[in-house]
Amino acid sequence: MHRTLKEDTTNPPAASLRAQQSRFDRFRHVFNVERPPEAMNNQVPASPYHPSSIRLPRKLPEFNYPKGILLRRVNNSGDISWH
Repeated sequence: MHRTLKEDTTNPPAASLRAQQSRFDRFRHVFNVERPPEAMNNQVPASPYHPSSIRLPRKLPEFNYPKGILLRRVNNSGDISWH
Protein backbone atom coordinates (compact mmCIF):
# COMPACT_ATOMS: atom_id res chain seq x y z
CA MET A 1 0.00 0.00 0.00
CA HIS A 2 2.77 2.47 0.87
CA ARG A 3 4.61 1.82 -2.39
CA THR A 4 1.38 2.36 -4.34
CA LEU A 5 0.64 5.54 -2.36
CA LYS A 6 4.10 6.90 -3.16
CA GLU A 7 3.88 5.99 -6.86
CA ASP A 8 0.39 7.43 -7.29
CA THR A 9 0.84 10.65 -5.35
CA THR A 10 4.48 11.79 -5.43
CA ASN A 11 5.99 10.92 -8.81
CA PRO A 12 6.34 13.80 -9.55
CA PRO A 13 5.15 15.77 -6.50
CA ALA A 14 2.42 18.36 -6.99
CA ALA A 15 3.29 22.02 -7.41
CA SER A 16 1.60 23.13 -4.17
CA LEU A 17 0.52 21.73 -0.81
CA ARG A 18 -3.14 22.07 -1.79
CA ALA A 19 -2.60 20.16 -5.03
CA GLN A 20 -0.60 17.49 -3.16
CA GLN A 21 -3.40 17.12 -0.61
CA SER A 22 -5.87 16.67 -3.47
CA ARG A 23 -3.75 13.79 -4.76
CA PHE A 24 -3.75 12.17 -1.32
CA ASP A 25 -7.52 12.65 -0.99
CA ARG A 26 -8.11 11.08 -4.41
CA PHE A 27 -5.87 8.13 -3.53
CA ARG A 28 -7.68 7.60 -0.22
CA HIS A 29 -11.05 7.57 -1.98
CA VAL A 30 -9.91 5.06 -4.61
CA PHE A 31 -8.17 2.90 -1.98
CA ASN A 32 -11.16 2.82 0.41
CA VAL A 33 -14.17 3.01 -1.91
CA GLU A 34 -13.33 1.87 -5.44
CA ARG A 35 -10.54 -0.74 -5.26
CA PRO A 36 -11.65 -4.14 -3.86
CA PRO A 37 -8.67 -6.15 -2.52
CA GLU A 38 -8.62 -9.94 -2.64
CA ALA A 39 -7.71 -10.06 1.06
CA MET A 40 -11.15 -8.65 1.86
CA ASN A 41 -13.05 -11.06 -0.42
CA ASN A 42 -13.21 -8.34 -3.07
CA GLN A 43 -15.06 -5.92 -0.81
CA VAL A 44 -13.80 -2.35 -0.58
CA PRO A 45 -12.41 -1.32 2.84
CA ALA A 46 -15.22 1.21 3.29
CA SER A 47 -17.96 -1.43 3.01
CA PRO A 48 -17.80 -2.83 6.58
CA TYR A 49 -17.54 0.67 8.10
CA HIS A 50 -20.52 1.93 10.09
CA PRO A 51 -20.42 5.22 12.00
CA SER A 52 -20.56 4.89 15.76
CA SER A 53 -23.90 5.56 17.42
CA ILE A 54 -22.10 6.98 20.47
CA ARG A 55 -22.35 10.77 20.58
CA LEU A 56 -19.25 12.52 21.87
CA PRO A 57 -19.33 15.99 23.45
CA ARG A 58 -18.29 18.87 21.23
CA LYS A 59 -16.02 20.20 23.99
CA LEU A 60 -14.35 18.16 26.71
CA PRO A 61 -14.64 19.39 30.29
CA GLU A 62 -11.54 21.08 31.65
CA PHE A 63 -9.30 18.76 33.65
CA ASN A 64 -8.24 19.89 37.12
CA TYR A 65 -4.97 18.48 38.42
CA PRO A 66 -4.51 17.82 42.13
CA LYS A 67 -2.65 20.47 44.18
CA GLY A 68 1.11 20.08 44.22
CA ILE A 69 1.35 18.63 40.70
CA LEU A 70 3.89 20.46 38.51
CA LEU A 71 2.57 20.99 34.99
CA ARG A 72 4.79 21.02 31.93
CA ARG A 73 3.73 21.79 28.38
CA VAL A 74 4.72 19.42 25.59
CA ASN A 75 5.41 21.00 22.18
CA ASN A 76 4.44 19.55 18.80
CA SER A 77 7.71 17.61 18.63
CA GLY A 78 7.04 15.95 21.99
CA ASP A 79 9.73 17.99 23.78
CA ILE A 80 9.29 19.22 27.35
CA SER A 81 11.08 22.37 28.52
CA TRP A 82 12.39 22.27 32.06
CA HIS A 83 13.41 25.55 33.73
